[in-house]
Amino acid sequence: FPPTVQRHAAVFCCSVLCDHHGEHSKHQHDKHHKPNALFAFRLYNKIASQADEVSKNIFFSPLGISFALSMLSLGAKGESHDQMFEGLGFNQTELNETLVNEAFEHLVKTQAKHENLELSTGGAVFMEDSFKPKPTFLEEIKRHYHAEGFNVNFRNSTEATAVINNYVTVMYLLSYIFFKGKWEKPFLKEVTRKYDFHINNETTVVVDMMYKDSYFENYEDTDLGAQVLKLPYNSGTSIDFPGSHHLNIDTDLNITKSNTIRLAIYVPKFSVSASYSLQKVLSEMGITDIFSDEADLSGITDETKLKVSKIVHKAVLDVDETGSEAAAGTGAEIIPMSLPPSITFDRPFLILILDHNTKSILFMGKIVNPTAK
Repeated sequence: FPPTVQRHAAVFCCSVLCDHHGEHSKHQHDKHHKPNALFAFRLYNKIASQADEVSKNIFFSPLGISFALSMLSLGAKGESHDQMFEGLGFNQTELNETLVNEAFEHLVKTQAKHENLELSTGGAVFMEDSFKPKPTFLEEIKRHYHAEGFNVNFRNSTEATAVINNYVTVMYLLSYIFFKGKWEKPFLKEVTRKYDFHINNETTVVVDMMYKDSYFENYEDTDLGAQVLKLPYNSGTSIDFPGSHHLNIDTDLNITKSNTIRLAIYVPKFSVSASYSLQKVLSEMGITDIFSDEADLSGITDETKLKVSKIVHKAVLDVDETGSEAAAGTGAEIIPMSLPPSITFDRPFLILILDHNTKSILFMGKIVNPTAK
């Protein structure tokens, strides 16, 4: 990516080939939170179960994928639409299309109000010059999903790639999530040390291990054998480190029951970048028609038959002493001199980046090897 593009932390693209708005209560906007979380964990389990992903770092934005599929569903009809909604976990007796669209619109507007935090979600549709989608489709995705439309000559691949890369990435229908946060309590760089990280029983790598002695929120689920450490970013977001590979939706929802205790924590610095082709995974989750000749995307255009040819998702994350962006100055804390309990992340662990203001899982994944790029 060019420098201006590297700032986007997650990108979802969906290519399509030829062959009303009202005010609702906060409660109604909240109805999509649990379905989005359920979708996130189902998607994680599907990706993690793929044979070629077992020994790799996993990182993706479930919200970005749900956002893009919901945007695409504006153009889907009949069984194609129903499969997308069911695959996303939306119960149509409780969440019709209007409520889903307005919930995402509310999410985009809420994120825009964050102070001291760069967090935004949006999208774009890149169209072949000769392709004329329905004006209502373009109006709806702009209203609810903050997505702009662009005309591109796809026959000129160089021109098309250049135009699209200037925005975020390639393909025709795109959504992105950009997140950049600083730790509420930054780590001190001078105490970072080299440390062994055990990928498995046979393989060890040396990492830069950060250290901090402070008060943190910690939740332990004895039934699941899961312990979750919450490290807050500023402005209502956090990165959560579940100390178990058996994390599920119940653990996520119970994080609110965490206790604040003094801990000495050891967390490795890491950078993770992952790309996925999602047709197979989404098909296993029941979203099949949009990839086949059975696709009904007549809400986009009546002029020609459309189907989805490719779904690609890319996400990147950098974690260091200051968060995801360098910052000057740290605050001093006064803590007891007795030795606190410690938590050391020196083996593969899961991560969740949560936006507590919108109750959204922005990103999730598994770090198997912090030194892998």
